Amino acid sequence: MEELADTLPTFQHLSPFLGHNVAIVAGLAGGGGGESVSSTDACTSVGLNVPPFTEETRSKLKAILPPAGCILRNPLDMGGVGGILEILEKTLEIVVADPRIDLVIVNEHLDQLATFLPRERLEAMNDIFSRFGGIKPLVVVSPPGSASAERMAVERKLSDARATVYPSLDRAGKAIANMNWYHRFHRR
Repeated sequence: MEELADTLPTFQHLSPFLGHNVAIVAGLAGGGGGESVSSTDACTSVGLNVPPFTEETRSKLKAILPPAGCILRNPLDMGGVGGILEILEKTLEIVVADPRIDLVIVNEHLDQLATFLPRERLEAMNDIFSRFGGIKPLVVVSPPGSASAERMAVERKLSDARATVYPSLDRAGKAIANMNWYHRFHRR
């Protein structure tokens, strides 16, 4: 039942896509290395690919992200600069434009980000995710934390903007793979 409940929002919020190449954006608040590895494992275990970015994409990312703390291949570890809105927006613009990528997964730890970012900045970050979700399918992974009204409002706003929010990458990966399988099956 959980897998079915997770898969339904992908059909409701994401446009159909036949590819299976995902980009993972992690480390918005720092510490994205381990998260990147587990995210890749979760995706590949259900048949999704995490291909390297093109050289052009990596070059553009290198020009805007600091050299210390960032990993510029896929998955992308932003090294904690995700709270800087201009950098986040430009980063997503570059990742979404990569021709190898069919869908973008953003690891956003709402509780962690809410401890050091003002509410307005957190809302602006999620506005950025909502905008880019209209260009290429985008999924937000936000592990469970507090059940605060602020957290619920952010998740509702993302959902209203057609960005699907999942509590774990394992659950997101399964839902994405299920939708992808469905569209491939019916395409044949």
